[in-house]
Amino acid sequence: MSKMSSSPFLELLTKENLKKIKIDRSLIPVFQEVMFRMDSYFQQNHLIEVRDWHSFFEKYLLTPSREQLSIVLNKQNRESAYCVAGTYSPEQRTITMYPVGSTNFEFMCANFCHEFIHFLVMHETNCLNYRPSDSPVLNEGMTECLTMGIMDRGTSSTYFSEIQLAKLYCQMNQNNQPVEHFLNNQFATEYNFYEMANFIIQSNNFNRNNSLSALLHVQRTLITDGLKNWQLHSFDELDKVLTIINNRPQFDSHGITEIFEMMIDTYLSDKKLTSDQKAKLKEKLMIFCELKNKAQLYGNQEVAECKLDDLEIAFDKQLHSYKNFPLSGKQSRGQIYAETMTGSIVVTHRDQEYRLSASELEYKNWKTIYDEYVQQIQKEIAVIEGETFGSMGPVSGKESSHQKKINQ
Repeated sequence: MSKMSSSPFLELLTKENLKKIKIDRSLIPVFQEVMFRMDSYFQQNHLIEVRDWHSFFEKYLLTPSREQLSIVLNKQNRESAYCVAGTYSPEQRTITMYPVGSTNFEFMCANFCHEFIHFLVMHETNCLNYRPSDSPVLNEGMTECLTMGIMDRGTSSTYFSEIQLAKLYCQMNQNNQPVEHFLNNQFATEYNFYEMANFIIQSNNFNRNNSLSALLHVQRTLITDGLKNWQLHSFDELDKVLTIINNRPQFDSHGITEIFEMMIDTYLSDKKLTSDQKAKLKEKLMIFCELKNKAQLYGNQEVAECKLDDLEIAFDKQLHSYKNFPLSGKQSRGQIYAETMTGSIVVTHRDQEYRLSASELEYKNWKTIYDEYVQQIQKEIAVIEGETFGSMGPVSGKESSHQKKINQ
């Protein structure tokens, strides 16, 4: 009993409390398993102290009222065309579980866990400010990331893009307790009201239409808002943030170039350099950012980059594609396939077909190019951050041999 009393999650499992909870009796084993796992995860990750869970559960699970949560099982959805495993309705104050196919206990637990996290985050929200739950992308992504951690699951999920964006959000806000803020339905950084309004609109557009432009907008906002948490005074910090950003879900060449430029401007803003010196160093740092991006994206593969109209794409010698995937048109979907007989790569983008000869592409090991370039730029940065400015040594504005290797 002492162990039960130490945890708000385990307290729910006493016989007395289970009688108070409005739950379908057949779901009690699922509820018990999830509470045990939530307790373990919240204890290990210091999330027990994030809120007063005792009072929250007393009010919304154990006390009869209009706000008390109901946990129900609906078998009617079993044969429907669109089957979901569970839903949470903040308006109806209900978690509804649907047995899908041959019901698997672990599967039911994982889906109940997901919906219960929605309950934790959204049930008590009464705020005029924007909240993560207003963004379907961030809400589902953060919820699923927590579910995978609690249930010790792999990355198998239908929320693929949402999970990737949630991980990017957490990494960009890693010094500001993003999970703790999310459990309180708060953003982990300050935001501009009008920018956030647009972010919420684009989140809903992606949720409804799977819009690529909406997804790119969400990604850019998560990065630019997250950058508020970083001072970027040192090259090491600049490099660390670049590593995070380069793991973004979508390549987004145009948007990311603007972000790189903004980061470099911030980094150079407090450096004791002349305008000409800053301009020359900025040019070299932009090359550094682009090469680092490619080195992370391609790894140690030899890769050929191509531009097909407005499509930026790349292939390694095994014909795996990188960067952007071709878009569908009105007549055919975007696709890539290899013709082994002819040694060609066929790309369909916006109803236009492109044929590339794999043997004629110019392959490069971008990681090797990056490794060589970074040695040069680090020497120049050491001069700057050591405050021995003088003539800036190698910052001469002359084009290096590495710059000539880069496809602009």
